[in-house]
Amino acid sequence: DYLSSLKGFRSIELHFSEKNIGCADSIIRGVTETVSRYGKVIVVEDDIVTHPFFLQFMNEALNFYEQDKRIFTIGGTCNNINIPSNYKYEVFLSYRSVSWGWATWQDRWSLADWNIREYDIIRHPNWWKIHQFNRGGEDLYEMLLMQLRGEIDAWDIRWEYCIHCHRGYTLVPTRSFAINSGMDGSGTHCGSGLGYAFAPMYGELNFNLRFIAGIQPNRTILKAYRDFFHLEKPICR
Repeated sequence: DYLSSLKGFRSIELHFSEKNIGCADSIIRGVTETVSRYGKVIVVEDDIVTHPFFLQFMNEALNFYEQDKRIFTIGGTCNNINIPSNYKYEVFLSYRSVSWGWATWQDRWSLADWNIREYDIIRHPNWWKIHQFNRGGEDLYEMLLMQLRGEIDAWDIRWEYCIHCHRGYTLVPTRSFAINSGMDGSGTHCGSGLGYAFAPMYGELNFNLRFIAGIQPNRTILKAYRDFFHLEKPICR
């Protein structure tokens, strides 16, 4: 009843399930259906608070970087890491995907192996493979193992591994266009006090973000992101 009362959108299409199919299958099914119809998709879950220019940022980034096949996904959330003072751009590349307000294209999404049939890092593990995967955060390999053992119901760690296997990146703004409000203990998968601090949002009237063709990864920022997601931090998915 509440969803039927929503206002402010050009159109609303509601899909209901007869039973709770879980977080991962809900996201995978919904994104697959939408991206198959439109070629691209912007994803926002129920506990995401968005900036007034969130959709503008996402749509412009999707159009600008569509032909840059290195970039698998556009993130709307930036964690509170130290951006070098001499970094002159307003977006950067990350080895870690963003699940709290994000977007992607059909040709990238279709590469994911949701059934975990060809996970070489699991079948033939070694230190170097794990180190390379964990460049986006020391918790990634552990989360992949947890998913394989059925201890978590996560789509994003499988998507993360897909991006890694194809040497892809996530494009992230230096300040946030979305934040997760479920860190107060009310969220299903995240408790309170986890320390997942977000970079401040852009000022409402300050949207003048420029994109960079052929953007290259910044080593200092990559290290800051890896250090932010260290193993001592509780896993949140």
